[in-house]
Amino acid sequence: MAIIHKLTQYRDYLPAILIAALTGISTSAVAAPGNLSNVPLYLGTSAEPNIFFTIDDSGSMDWEVMTRDLNNGGRFTGTQPDGSSPAGSGAVKHRDSLADGNQDGNADCGFGTNGQDFYGYIYGVEFGSNTYMDSDWDCNTADEQEWRFRNSDFNPLYFDPGKKYEPWVGVDSSGIPFQDTNITNAPNNPYNPTETIDLTQHNSDWGGGTTRRTSDRDPSIDPGPDGFFYYTWADLDGDGLFDDGEETEFKIKDQDTATQQNFANWFAYYRNREFVVKAAYGQIIGEAEGVRMGLATLHNHNNVKTEIASMNGDPSTGAKRTLLDNLYSIDSSGGTPLRTVNYEAGRYLECASNNLFGSCPALSAADGGACQQNFEVVMTDGFYNGSFDFPGGNNKDGDNDTEWDGGLFGDTYDNTLADIAMHFYERDLQTGLDDEVPTTAGVDEATHQHVVTYTVAYGVDGTLTAAQIPPNDWPNPTAGDAEKIDDLAHAAYNGRGLFLSARDPDQLVTALQDAINDISERTGSFASVAFNTGSLETDSSVFLALSDSSKWTGRLLSFVLNPLNGDISSTATWDAGAVLDDRNLGNSPRTILTYDGSNGIPFQWDNLTASQKDDLRTNPAGGADNDTIAEGRLDFLRGDRTNEGSGYNFRIRGGRLGDVIHAAPVFVGKPELNWPDSAPFPTGGSSYSTFKQTNSRTEVVYVG
Repeated sequence: MAIIHKLTQYRDYLPAILIAALTGISTSAVAAPGNLSNVPLYLGTSAEPNIFFTIDDSGSMDWEVMTRDLNNGGRFTGTQPDGSSPAGSGAVKHRDSLADGNQDGNADCGFGTNGQDFYGYIYGVEFGSNTYMDSDWDCNTADEQEWRFRNSDFNPLYFDPGKKYEPWVGVDSSGIPFQDTNITNAPNNPYNPTETIDLTQHNSDWGGGTTRRTSDRDPSIDPGPDGFFYYTWADLDGDGLFDDGEETEFKIKDQDTATQQNFANWFAYYRNREFVVKAAYGQIIGEAEGVRMGLATLHNHNNVKTEIASMNGDPSTGAKRTLLDNLYSIDSSGGTPLRTVNYEAGRYLECASNNLFGSCPALSAADGGACQQNFEVVMTDGFYNGSFDFPGGNNKDGDNDTEWDGGLFGDTYDNTLADIAMHFYERDLQTGLDDEVPTTAGVDEATHQHVVTYTVAYGVDGTLTAAQIPPNDWPNPTAGDAEKIDDLAHAAYNGRGLFLSARDPDQLVTALQDAINDISERTGSFASVAFNTGSLETDSSVFLALSDSSKWTGRLLSFVLNPLNGDISSTATWDAGAVLDDRNLGNSPRTILTYDGSNGIPFQWDNLTASQKDDLRTNPAGGADNDTIAEGRLDFLRGDRTNEGSGYNFRIRGGRLGDVIHAAPVFVGKPELNWPDSAPFPTGGSSYSTFKQTNSRTEVVYVG
């Protein structure tokens, strides 16, 4: 925050402020622009939208590895991420467990041996809390020296020394804010820890209860316990393969303090799929305001389903705390009945009978329910399974029973995710309310209450590329697992949302943020528009910028600041909006500028380009008015109020000063800093003191 000199006088200060100076008139001709908004564009609808998260909590979400071996669900099975092991690349180093009392260099595990249920490694550390408990030989957990598993290029879930890992947003089960992890006492679960580990001493082996085992594979070289490792990889021969000998090993106990802290935070908050999801959703929820949110998981372990509620600001209190507590309590296990829960979520948003909640999240007509928007964000890390039979007809996107289905939206398959998305898009969820839901031209043009569906595929790919969506014929979801991901994309297309794919933690955060940003653009609700302020302090004045969304006007106020005690006057010395409203524009015209493509020009009819004049001739219906009306429209933008509500019937404004949104006031006056006049600073005629004496700028406050 800049500290500026006292503003000594107001005078003719308003013209120089250039309030509403840049009108943004286009330099190219446009066809019919459609209806002009009579509410602030950043505000959108006054009804808070519903956003419902459907989160996969199947067993694979507990895994600490993510590969492209889709035949084995993304487990670690080969020397390459797709599960293959080309000749010459080396071999998987199978686990040498301490369960037999030693680490003698001989593998105790091998794919499909020793009673292992999963043909591939899924964990990098063994905890009693792991969903899939190891056999006596710990054969679900990769060996400490299996470098591919513990390399982020191969396994994007593993620690990447080039990334910064931050604690989750909010508080743990005891109400303590999440904080940096102690590397010698890292928890198995940061929300509700039941086991801990010293990452500089212990290895991946759990000895039962609170017992952790250590190992020292190289006592003659590096005496003492080894602790945890991470590896980097360089493709030395350029063949694109992860070949043995191309790795570099790092023991975390030997790294600098910053790296150890980063590794500890990764371990505690990001080491498995579920934790990454919690970090990503926690960040989204923590930042949300002006919106209603809730969630459900596929199995509701730990009773985490959360009814939709308006999000307060503080993540440690209120409805936001409840939502975050439930998010962080998710405990993954079981199959992937994604279609069933997705359908129940839609029923909930419809206020129809469902297996999730008995409440109704829709707002009443009095609270703006006619224009309330509904969004569902569906995330999965695998391929849905389980039976699902759509009640009352099975092919919702191909039955051509509304204007919204068929064509590129339709297929010939029954009981798909795409059918569910279409059902809740084309269906009027609240038949007792007027159909006033805002639309997005060319994307979501339904005015009835409906659900817009977003889908996120985490670590899995379909057969379609982004350029192939929509295809002429959607793949059959029963043909294979990859086709089920295509169905996920089809659901987003039918639901007029977005299909997003993520293969690592950063991409998942980005994908979710893209979904929320898209929702924000459709609703405008994430802007803090009710009373958005920015302030700039001086030694005698404080300037405060406000936006009043109910009147679509702005205010810029000045308050006296007592330099002795810092008290701020409760009464404004001037209000720029009020001064502008009282001003006789005929005697004192405003300085307003626009742009002709090359230069700044006065925003006056005779100075405008032909295309700019065409813009002003275009009326809200898309037709062309005569020049008299067009000039009246320009005068309206310059502040003339004679045609508000009468004459040309322009919008009645609450004031001439436009909205001040996401902008802080900036004061510019005479130079006042005290830079030295001696070297290495400029000296002589170029000194700063000379500059101050020879430059006296008009004191102006600028605001966006």
